[in-house]
Amino acid sequence: YPSDQPFPSVEKDLLRMILECAGREHVLGVMSYDEPWWRNLFEPSKKLYRRVKEIDPSLPVFMVHGPLPAVSLETGTERPVTPEEVRYYFDEVKKYEPYADIHGFDIYPIPAEIAKMTTPYRKGAVVLDHRDAVADYLKWLRANMGGKPYFIVLQAFGLDDVHDKWLGQSTKGVRKPTMTELKEMVETAKSEGSSYIMWWGQSFLQEDDLWFWKDILEVSKTL
Repeated sequence: YPSDQPFPSVEKDLLRMILECAGREHVLGVMSYDEPWWRNLFEPSKKLYRRVKEIDPSLPVFMVHGPLPAVSLETGTERPVTPEEVRYYFDEVKKYEPYADIHGFDIYPIPAEIAKMTTPYRKGAVVLDHRDAVADYLKWLRANMGGKPYFIVLQAFGLDDVHDKWLGQSTKGVRKPTMTELKEMVETAKSEGSSYIMWWGQSFLQEDDLWFWKDILEVSKTL
């Protein structure tokens, strides 16, 4: 659904047509706008949720939120985020709870020295272990999103596949997650009760990344 334009009528809504064509049993759900707080999409998120329920109340809406960087670059220089900024961000994310049935975070924490991610429980400090990053975000969802199911989106790429720079640092030559790290992220997500585990970023992989794609496929067999 376009976030900045009127929706089509229900009769002309593409979702309704897909459900009629494919059958409800073949549609898992609808993904809402990506990382909506970062894109100021609170009202469009409400509107999307209500439209989906108007078409089929049984169809779940998924919403993925962005993690919080441990540093801010808004003044042009890097500074650590404050505990107050951490609290503010996650309080803002909580406001989206009514407008999805299943909430998640996309977590791309490898390597930690480039990703520079914090979590709801680190008071702005960089989380150094990818397992802690995955665990903290899932624990927060379990505690703060109304008892709803929750999910995680994991890193299926290297930061240099997507960005020339990340939080002000060059990503040239930055390594991809190892097979062990992929397995550990999945195992942590499973142990923390994630209802769904998804990968993101594989579309950026090139022909010489076949080895990494095979690692992802191998780890996916455990899901």
